[in-house]
Amino acid sequence: MLMAYSRPLIPPLFFYILGIFLGNQISGYFFSTLGICLLSIVGMFYAIYRNHSSFLFPLVLFFGLGFLSIQPYHIHELSDQHIRHYTDKGAYTVVGIIEEIIPISNTSMYAILSCNYIENPQNRYPVLGKIKVSVKGNNLLSFSIGDVIHFSSKIRSIRNFNNPGGFDYKKFMAYRGIYGTAYVNAEGVQVIEHDSRSYFYNGLYHVRNRIRNYIDLLDTRLDSQAVLKALILGEQNSIPDTVRNAFSDTGTIHILSVSGSHIGMVSAFYFWIFRYILSYIPILLWNAWILKISSLSTFIPVLVYGLIALFSPPTQRSVFMVTLFLLSLCIEKEHDLVNTVWIAAWIILIFAPAVLFSISFQLSFSAVLGIVLGMQVFQQNKNNNDRTSKWYRVILKRCINLFWVSFFATLGTWPLIMYHFQSISLIGILANVFIVPLVGLIVLPLSLFSILLCFINEYLGMLGLKISSVILSLSIDLIKIVASFDYSSLQTVKPNYIEIICYYLIFFSILYYFIPSVDNHQKPKKRIYQVIFGAFFVLAIDIVYSYYQRFGKNDLNMTMLDVGQGNCAVLELPKGGIILIDGGGFASTFDIGAKVLAPFLCEKKILTIDLVILTHPDIDHIGGLLYILNNFHIKEIWSNHQIADTNCYKEFIQIIAGKHWLHRSFHSLPRSFMMNQVWIEILHPKPHFLNSNDIRFDHNDNSLTVKLSIGNIRVLFPGDIGKKTEQTLVEQYKDRLKSNILIAPHHGSMLSNHLDFIKAVDPEMVIISAGWNNKFHFPHKSVLKRYETMHIPIYRTDIQGAIEIQTDGNRIHIKSTRDSLL
Repeated sequence: MLMAYSRPLIPPLFFYILGIFLGNQISGYFFSTLGICLLSIVGMFYAIYRNHSSFLFPLVLFFGLGFLSIQPYHIHELSDQHIRHYTDKGAYTVVGIIEEIIPISNTSMYAILSCNYIENPQNRYPVLGKIKVSVKGNNLLSFSIGDVIHFSSKIRSIRNFNNPGGFDYKKFMAYRGIYGTAYVNAEGVQVIEHDSRSYFYNGLYHVRNRIRNYIDLLDTRLDSQAVLKALILGEQNSIPDTVRNAFSDTGTIHILSVSGSHIGMVSAFYFWIFRYILSYIPILLWNAWILKISSLSTFIPVLVYGLIALFSPPTQRSVFMVTLFLLSLCIEKEHDLVNTVWIAAWIILIFAPAVLFSISFQLSFSAVLGIVLGMQVFQQNKNNNDRTSKWYRVILKRCINLFWVSFFATLGTWPLIMYHFQSISLIGILANVFIVPLVGLIVLPLSLFSILLCFINEYLGMLGLKISSVILSLSIDLIKIVASFDYSSLQTVKPNYIEIICYYLIFFSILYYFIPSVDNHQKPKKRIYQVIFGAFFVLAIDIVYSYYQRFGKNDLNMTMLDVGQGNCAVLELPKGGIILIDGGGFASTFDIGAKVLAPFLCEKKILTIDLVILTHPDIDHIGGLLYILNNFHIKEIWSNHQIADTNCYKEFIQIIAGKHWLHRSFHSLPRSFMMNQVWIEILHPKPHFLNSNDIRFDHNDNSLTVKLSIGNIRVLFPGDIGKKTEQTLVEQYKDRLKSNILIAPHHGSMLSNHLDFIKAVDPEMVIISAGWNNKFHFPHKSVLKRYETMHIPIYRTDIQGAIEIQTDGNRIHIKSTRDSLL
């Protein structure tokens, strides 16, 4: 708002974005909002007619237009013919048109399919809507955008992990019009009809395949080949986890995806090349055509790069923004980079308002704004005499500029990175200063030129790719060295919307204050001070409130997280103590700790965990803990120390040893003790069970069984114990098992939850943590009927999402993410 007079596009776009944001939270109110927009238009004309100020009416109008623009993306009641009504109902034969192809590797891809009809042996159903099809096989080049294809598969609905503050993947896909998924082998897909565009797309995929083969033929390291494919083709699937983690820890992960920075660097490199070459042609110099021709010529490699990367949504936005800037150079019109950024953002949001919630969109524009405004601060020190300066001074100046570009880009994106990824790189600024020029200004442009050369002279082209690969290998080694430093990256809390807004108000106000004035324009310094002071004041109130929420309450808050097929409970004790019981996990590459558990903890402003309890080392209990142990501060860990011959358990022990977290032997653990007003008891197994003759080799039966008590409220966590251990507990503890809340043993398995055990516990409610539609069929129907017969309310994470319980020791308040009690 501070730059409203010199940049009139900013206020209306700000209110348009505000309308989109609010419209994302609230659905409906179409006619009332439309009425407000019409009244605003009438008010504008009336104010113009009366020669009065009409500044407020346009802002209200654009706010309403933003609100209306996002409404069609909400998941409303869809027509009876929509594909969503046929998900999770068995296998169908599906016929549809390929609208988008997303290559992953030589043998796998995603296809976005617009469905025409589905059929089973009994009926054919005309359908509407899109699904995302995962295709694997060796014949992927035969598929093109526009093809009508035919295959058989189950259509699965899109599901979320329903936890407070969790990523809404279902809404994210609905914004793209996608409501289901399918998995097929390429051999099982038949092309019914080729589209006329197939020749173009087939040629494009053939070119991509040749580029991929050229890279595979390089006699160089596999990790540099994988990164080279990511830079040029946008394929990240083959990048080793060690390399990906190193880039992430150093704040350079953006290099691995084709995005705005890549398009910008390619355009800057070739613009400089064309301008340098054309400066030696006198006729162009005399007619002042160098700038125009350089701009138009630069568009060609930018377009080629976009085509090779298959014009992913981030690439489309970047190409559009660069094109807008190049056109402004061609018409020789005095341009304001800030206005260029806002115009590009506005045009994109008009045609695709849902892109506002895209991470790449947010990071791209916040980084560009940070750089543009930040670099304007140094305009008064700008020196255009580079050609007359000593070479080492020119190099030094370029390095200093790169540092400031990296610095302002980092400051511009910090809160958004913390919001989406809950981590920051402490050395990201310096790492970007060295790595971005190496990769972005040398490796990437040289690789693109070498690939083009391969189609003309394969020997010279491969030589250029080899040089690029060597430089890339050195860059990767440098990244790994920097990432090996202690505290190269830190886990952070997740800022809320108020904190993000306050940060940007302070950041941009300070930049605006120091930007040199144009035409002796007097800045409203008093208003700048008011904005900064107000933002700091609101931020202080927010911090005090957050501190009270964490450390000022005397209640016990327990959240049974939705982690799919697994167990994970976060207990917030009075005065801020934290206990984590199990971490969920899958036998796949999906990291439940990084994607589900860590975001929840960071949303709660939790970075230190007082006690981690691992009930037993099965993957669905231990898998998510690995990320937590690596990235959070842990005071103590409890486990029964029964060894599991799995990579997950071995890594669990290695992390504890490397971090030196306290992990006492099981027999030395206190069988009962008090922590922050909560009494904790270990009921099972016996202290020396590992040395006894009757040790149960089934990890489930040796689950650490823990009972928590606060005031008159008891909660029992039995892990995955089976019927035999349940009987042992009943015989040993009898009435001491009685608890108000029971976490159902073994996710509601019929091999657990026997009647005598339930009667001994006598719970007021039972919580079942299980995966939706899991292959084990947990919870079993007989178990559900058993609880229902005893009139015990059932809460299920697979249906209701995360279950949140709050108690002061006398009363229990319980709610679920979906707020539906069975």
